[in-house]
Amino acid sequence: MDMKNSSKHEDASSNLVEKCLHELGPKSYSNGNLMRFTLNFSESNKIGSGGYGKVYKGQFRSGVLVAVKVLENKDVVEETFMAEVNTMSKAYHRHLVKLYGYCFERDMKALVY
Repeated sequence: MDMKNSSKHEDASSNLVEKCLHELGPKSYSNGNLMRFTLNFSESNKIGSGGYGKVYKGQFRSGVLVAVKVLENKDVVEETFMAEVNTMSKAYHRHLVKLYGYCFERDMKALVY
C-alpha cells in the first residue's frame, strides 16, 4: 500500500472510530485540551504508568480532578481503544471511575477519567 492510499485508509478508519465514539457519549478532547488539563503532561502530575502508557493527574477548568491515561501508539489498535471506551462509557457503579472523554488523534490516544 502506498503512502497516499495508507493515509486515505487511516482517515476513513479514524472517521469511523470518531462516529462510533460520538454515539457512545463520552466527550472528545483535543491534545491541546489534555495538555492544559495536565500542565503539559508534567512529570510532577504523573500518577502512574503501566503496560498501555502513563496516567497523569489533571483538572478541568471547573475544578473537577481527572486522570488522563495516555495510551502508547505502538500498543493501541482501534479495537482495543474502542473496547475500553465502550465498556467504560456503559458501566456505572459508585466504585468505578467515570469516563469523561477521550482523545483520538493521529499522534494522541488518551482516555479522560
